[in-house]
Amino acid sequence: MRLAAAWSLNSSLKVWRSPDWGGVAGLTAAYFLHDALVRMVAESDPHFQMSFALDPLVLAFAVATTLAAALLFGVLPAWQVTNTGPGATLQEQSRGAKGSLGQMRWGRFLVSVQLALSLPLLVGAGLLARTLYNLQRADLGFPAERLLLVRVDAREVGYDTVRRDSLPRELVGEFQRIPGVRAASFSHLGIFGGGESSLGIEVEGYTPKENNDRDSALDEVGPGYFSTLRVPITLGREILDSDHGGAPKVCVINEAFAKRFFYSRNPIGMRVTSSNNDKQTTFHVVSVAKNARTQSLRGDVEPRFFVPVAQSPLATSNPTFLIRTATKAASVMAAVRKTIQGVDAVLPILSRQID
Repeated sequence: MRLAAAWSLNSSLKVWRSPDWGGVAGLTAAYFLHDALVRMVAESDPHFQMSFALDPLVLAFAVATTLAAALLFGVLPAWQVTNTGPGATLQEQSRGAKGSLGQMRWGRFLVSVQLALSLPLLVGAGLLARTLYNLQRADLGFPAERLLLVRVDAREVGYDTVRRDSLPRELVGEFQRIPGVRAASFSHLGIFGGGESSLGIEVEGYTPKENNDRDSALDEVGPGYFSTLRVPITLGREILDSDHGGAPKVCVINEAFAKRFFYSRNPIGMRVTSSNNDKQTTFHVVSVAKNARTQSLRGDVEPRFFVPVAQSPLATSNPTFLIRTATKAASVMAAVRKTIQGVDAVLPILSRQID
């Protein structure tokens, strides 16, 4: 009898401890897998950051869940074991019995609950892994290898309008002289910078069906933007140095813009008029560029038009420089920083690379 009671108590303690160890194992696995998960996401979004900390509320939830699991899957079976007489337990074991009908029902019920709770977690983990896999292999419309992005903020150091306008062209000229740099340009938004610009527009020959059909995404770019990014031009020409503030105003549209606003018409030479604070600016379409994902990896590529920075109706004070390198972008970054500091040592520099 003592032997049976001891066996029952030992079984109860083992069942009770197993959920506790499961909770500890879960927290430990989350701690070690956190860095790997963040690195996977950062390959698609370099700005992504997520710190691991045992938040008191999260920790309290984990402890409560572990205790609830211990009570449900530990105490109940233990109570059934200890509630059964030692003699009956030894007799059932001696006969090779697998348990009473009631115990079998409870066991099946608990197994069913465990499966029901585990299945959504497994499905969710699988969907998350699949999403990360798809994001890493999304077609951007341009090669991401050996591309260095550098942003400076001229407004923070108190530059006036004239100096802000001349700074991007000056820096691009300096970057192009760095060994290992194949091409350089700049834009207001950059690549996956987290910002967005849009304007209400009127397109020649297009009648909007709804009010939101009058809006389009916009980016202000420098000369050689598309050749630096290696986005193919399907019709027309690249934005050039000659597209300065005193020249006829021009714009480049992407294929999504051409499809929505021009249908089957040839857009070259057509007029696109933007409205900003009751000020209207008319641009002539000089080219159509292939669709490219520069701000979002999800959904369809939205209609976008690109105007030279010098002709933009919006003020640009913190351009992002796009530098295409012949080698790994990290090997060129030191020379790029030195070049910026040579122009102005107090300019704030933010950089990241895609390669």
